[in-house]
Amino acid sequence: MKVVEVHFTDIHQKYLTIEVDELTEELKNKIDVHDDDCYALCSSYCADDGMLMFNVLSIGNSWETCLRGMDNPEMLGFFSMEQVFDCETRIAKETVDMVKKNATWLEKVEHNIDEDIRRLRQDERLDDLRDPVYPDRVVAGVMHEGSIYELQINLTGIQGPFVVGELDDEPDMEIGLHFADKVWAIPYFADGIHRLIILFGGPSLSKEESEVLEQIVAETEKLGFDFTGISMKS
Repeated sequence: MKVVEVHFTDIHQKYLTIEVDELTEELKNKIDVHDDDCYALCSSYCADDGMLMFNVLSIGNSWETCLRGMDNPEMLGFFSMEQVFDCETRIAKETVDMVKKNATWLEKVEHNIDEDIRRLRQDERLDDLRDPVYPDRVVAGVMHEGSIYELQINLTGIQGPFVVGELDDEPDMEIGLHFADKVWAIPYFADGIHRLIILFGGPSLSKEESEVLEQIVAETEKLGFDFTGISMKS
Protein backbone atom coordinates (compact mmCIF):
# COMPACT_ATOMS: atom_id res chain seq x y z
CA MET A 1 0.00 0.00 0.00
CA LYS A 2 1.00 3.64 -0.36
CA VAL A 3 1.92 5.78 2.63
CA VAL A 4 -1.14 7.99 2.09
CA GLU A 5 -3.39 4.91 2.36
CA VAL A 6 -2.20 3.98 5.87
CA HIS A 7 -4.23 5.24 8.82
CA PHE A 8 -2.50 7.94 10.83
CA THR A 9 -2.91 6.11 14.15
CA ASP A 10 -1.21 3.04 12.65
CA ILE A 11 2.01 4.96 11.97
CA HIS A 12 2.08 7.92 14.36
CA GLN A 13 5.13 7.35 16.58
CA LYS A 14 5.19 3.75 15.35
CA TYR A 15 7.26 2.03 12.65
CA LEU A 16 7.03 1.50 8.91
CA THR A 17 9.39 0.69 6.07
CA ILE A 18 9.05 2.93 3.02
CA GLU A 19 10.34 2.29 -0.49
CA VAL A 20 11.80 5.77 -0.95
CA ASP A 21 14.07 4.97 -3.94
CA GLU A 22 16.43 7.89 -4.66
CA LEU A 23 15.30 9.86 -1.61
CA THR A 24 17.94 8.00 0.39
CA GLU A 25 20.46 10.25 -1.39
CA GLU A 26 19.35 12.98 1.02
CA LEU A 27 20.81 10.94 3.91
CA LYS A 28 24.42 10.90 2.66
CA ASN A 29 25.62 13.32 5.30
CA LYS A 30 24.73 10.73 7.98
CA ILE A 31 25.48 7.38 6.30
CA ASP A 32 27.08 5.89 3.20
CA VAL A 33 24.25 5.26 0.76
CA HIS A 34 24.65 2.39 -1.71
CA ASP A 35 22.99 2.35 -5.13
CA ASP A 36 20.51 -0.32 -4.02
CA ASP A 37 19.58 1.36 -0.72
CA CYS A 38 16.02 2.17 -1.71
CA TYR A 39 14.26 1.46 1.59
CA ALA A 40 14.02 3.49 4.79
CA LEU A 41 12.80 2.30 8.18
CA CYS A 42 10.98 5.24 9.72
CA SER A 43 8.84 6.38 12.58
CA SER A 44 6.64 9.47 12.39
CA TYR A 45 5.69 12.54 14.38
CA CYS A 46 3.92 15.87 13.94
CA ALA A 47 6.17 18.90 13.58
CA ASP A 48 5.42 22.15 15.40
CA ASP A 49 3.30 23.36 12.46
CA GLY A 50 1.32 20.10 12.53
CA MET A 51 2.87 18.57 9.38
CA LEU A 52 3.36 14.80 9.46
CA MET A 53 7.08 14.00 9.28
CA PHE A 54 9.02 10.74 9.03
CA ASN A 55 12.27 10.32 10.96
CA VAL A 56 14.64 7.76 9.42
CA LEU A 57 16.13 5.18 11.77
CA SER A 58 17.91 2.99 9.19
CA ILE A 59 18.14 2.12 5.50
CA GLY A 60 18.65 -0.99 3.40
CA ASN A 61 18.24 -2.73 0.06
CA SER A 62 15.04 -4.67 0.83
CA TRP A 63 11.98 -4.68 3.05
CA GLU A 64 13.59 -7.27 5.32
CA THR A 65 17.16 -5.93 5.52
CA CYS A 66 16.52 -2.29 6.25
CA LEU A 67 18.80 -2.04 9.29
CA ARG A 68 21.95 -0.13 8.29
CA GLY A 69 22.40 2.87 10.52
CA MET A 70 20.31 1.55 13.39
CA ASP A 71 23.41 1.67 15.61
CA ASN A 72 23.82 5.40 14.94
CA PRO A 73 22.17 7.16 17.92
CA GLU A 74 21.10 10.06 15.69
CA MET A 75 18.33 10.01 13.11
CA LEU A 76 19.69 9.58 9.57
CA GLY A 77 17.34 12.26 8.23
CA PHE A 78 13.74 13.29 7.76
CA PHE A 79 11.10 13.07 5.03
CA SER A 80 7.90 15.04 4.88
CA MET A 81 4.57 13.43 4.06
CA GLU A 82 4.59 15.35 0.79
CA GLN A 83 7.85 13.61 -0.20
CA VAL A 84 6.69 10.04 0.51
CA PHE A 85 2.95 10.47 -0.17
CA ASP A 86 2.85 7.97 -3.06
CA CYS A 87 5.65 5.65 -1.91
CA GLU A 88 4.95 1.99 -1.19
CA THR A 89 5.13 1.06 2.48
CA ARG A 90 4.76 -1.80 4.94
CA ILE A 91 4.12 -1.64 8.67
CA ALA A 92 7.26 -2.83 10.46
CA LYS A 93 7.28 -5.11 13.46
CA GLU A 94 8.93 -3.11 16.20
CA THR A 95 12.09 -4.36 17.86
CA VAL A 96 13.92 -3.35 21.02
CA ASP A 97 16.54 -1.53 18.95
CA MET A 98 13.89 0.51 17.10
CA VAL A 99 12.12 1.52 20.28
CA LYS A 100 15.36 2.38 22.05
CA LYS A 101 16.63 4.60 19.22
CA ASN A 102 13.29 6.25 18.60
CA ALA A 103 12.60 6.99 22.27
CA THR A 104 15.38 9.57 22.41
CA TRP A 105 13.97 11.38 19.38
CA LEU A 106 10.34 11.27 20.55
CA GLU A 107 11.36 12.99 23.78
CA LYS A 108 12.27 16.04 21.66
CA VAL A 109 9.06 16.39 19.63
CA GLU A 110 5.36 17.18 20.09
CA HIS A 111 5.89 19.18 23.27
CA ASN A 112 3.93 22.27 22.22
CA ILE A 113 0.53 20.58 22.24
CA ASP A 114 -2.01 20.20 25.01
CA GLU A 115 -3.44 16.93 26.27
CA ASP A 116 -6.64 17.26 24.21
CA ILE A 117 -4.71 17.32 20.93
CA ARG A 118 -2.58 14.41 22.10
CA ARG A 119 -5.74 12.40 22.76
CA LEU A 120 -7.29 13.37 19.44
CA ARG A 121 -4.16 12.22 17.62
CA GLN A 122 -4.69 8.81 19.20
CA ASP A 123 -8.38 8.62 18.21
CA GLU A 124 -8.68 6.23 15.26
CA ARG A 125 -12.27 7.34 14.60
CA LEU A 126 -10.81 10.47 13.01
CA ASP A 127 -8.41 8.68 10.67
CA ASP A 128 -10.70 8.65 7.62
CA LEU A 129 -11.35 12.38 8.12
CA ARG A 130 -7.78 13.58 8.52
CA ASP A 131 -5.78 15.62 6.04
CA PRO A 132 -2.88 13.31 5.08
CA VAL A 133 -0.26 16.05 5.41
CA TYR A 134 -1.69 17.83 8.47
CA PRO A 135 -3.44 15.17 10.59
CA ASP A 136 -4.93 17.70 13.02
CA ARG A 137 -7.08 19.01 10.15
CA VAL A 138 -10.23 16.97 9.69
CA VAL A 139 -13.39 17.07 7.61
CA ALA A 140 -16.65 17.91 9.40
CA GLY A 141 -20.15 18.21 7.99
CA VAL A 142 -22.59 21.06 8.46
CA MET A 143 -26.31 21.10 7.67
CA HIS A 144 -27.36 23.72 5.12
CA GLU A 145 -30.73 23.84 3.37
CA GLY A 146 -31.44 20.18 4.06
CA SER A 147 -28.06 18.86 2.90
CA ILE A 148 -24.76 18.12 4.64
CA TYR A 149 -21.74 20.02 3.32
CA GLU A 150 -18.20 19.05 4.30
CA LEU A 151 -15.75 21.63 5.63
CA GLN A 152 -12.20 21.30 6.89
CA ILE A 153 -11.51 22.28 10.48
CA ASN A 154 -8.35 22.55 12.57
CA LEU A 155 -8.75 20.58 15.79
CA THR A 156 -8.15 22.68 18.90
CA GLY A 157 -9.56 20.64 21.78
CA ILE A 158 -12.30 18.65 23.46
CA GLN A 159 -15.30 20.02 25.33
CA GLY A 160 -17.72 17.49 26.74
CA PRO A 161 -18.89 15.19 23.91
CA PHE A 162 -17.72 17.69 21.29
CA VAL A 163 -14.51 18.00 19.36
CA VAL A 164 -13.70 21.70 19.08
CA GLY A 165 -12.04 23.26 16.07
CA GLU A 166 -11.70 26.28 13.83
CA LEU A 167 -12.69 26.49 10.19
CA ASP A 168 -9.63 26.12 7.97
CA ASP A 169 -11.08 27.88 4.96
CA GLU A 170 -13.91 30.15 3.90
CA PRO A 171 -17.03 28.08 2.98
CA ASP A 172 -18.28 28.44 -0.59
CA MET A 173 -21.91 28.74 0.52
CA GLU A 174 -23.44 31.23 2.95
CA ILE A 175 -24.01 29.11 6.05
CA GLY A 176 -23.28 31.62 8.79
CA LEU A 177 -19.73 30.31 9.27
CA HIS A 178 -16.51 31.98 8.20
CA PHE A 179 -12.78 31.32 8.21
CA ALA A 180 -11.36 30.76 11.74
CA ASP A 181 -14.82 30.54 13.33
CA LYS A 182 -14.95 28.22 16.33
CA VAL A 183 -17.13 25.13 15.91
CA TRP A 184 -18.32 22.23 18.05
CA ALA A 185 -18.88 18.85 16.36
CA ILE A 186 -20.00 15.39 17.48
CA PRO A 187 -19.26 12.00 15.90
CA TYR A 188 -21.69 9.82 14.01
CA PHE A 189 -21.31 6.66 11.93
CA ALA A 190 -22.47 6.50 8.31
CA ASP A 191 -21.54 4.50 5.22
CA GLY A 192 -19.02 2.51 7.23
CA ILE A 193 -17.07 5.63 8.22
CA HIS A 194 -16.91 7.64 11.42
CA ARG A 195 -17.84 11.23 10.60
CA LEU A 196 -18.28 14.56 12.37
CA ILE A 197 -21.27 16.88 12.24
CA ILE A 198 -21.06 20.50 13.41
CA LEU A 199 -23.87 21.33 15.85
CA PHE A 200 -22.71 24.73 17.08
CA GLY A 201 -20.49 27.37 15.54
CA GLY A 202 -19.97 30.89 14.37
CA PRO A 203 -18.49 34.13 15.65
CA SER A 204 -21.06 34.21 18.44
CA LEU A 205 -23.68 31.82 19.73
CA SER A 206 -27.18 32.92 20.68
CA LYS A 207 -28.14 32.86 24.34
CA GLU A 208 -30.22 29.73 23.73
CA GLU A 209 -27.41 27.95 21.87
CA SER A 210 -24.90 28.84 24.60
CA GLU A 211 -27.21 27.50 27.29
CA VAL A 212 -27.82 24.23 25.43
CA LEU A 213 -24.10 23.80 24.76
CA GLU A 214 -23.19 24.46 28.39
CA GLN A 215 -25.86 22.05 29.61
CA ILE A 216 -24.72 19.23 27.32
CA VAL A 217 -21.09 19.72 28.37
CA ALA A 218 -21.98 19.89 32.08
CA GLU A 219 -24.14 16.76 31.98
CA THR A 220 -21.60 14.64 30.13
CA GLU A 221 -18.76 15.82 32.36
CA LYS A 222 -20.89 14.97 35.39
CA LEU A 223 -21.18 11.43 34.01
CA GLY A 224 -17.43 11.28 33.41
CA PHE A 225 -17.57 11.13 29.62
CA ASP A 226 -16.25 13.30 26.84
CA PHE A 227 -15.58 13.05 23.10
CA THR A 228 -12.96 10.31 23.44
CA GLY A 229 -14.90 8.27 26.00
CA ILE A 230 -14.24 8.12 29.71
CA SER A 231 -12.86 11.46 30.82
CA MET A 232 -9.89 11.52 33.19
CA LYS A 233 -10.06 15.28 33.70
CA SER A 234 -10.72 16.64 37.16
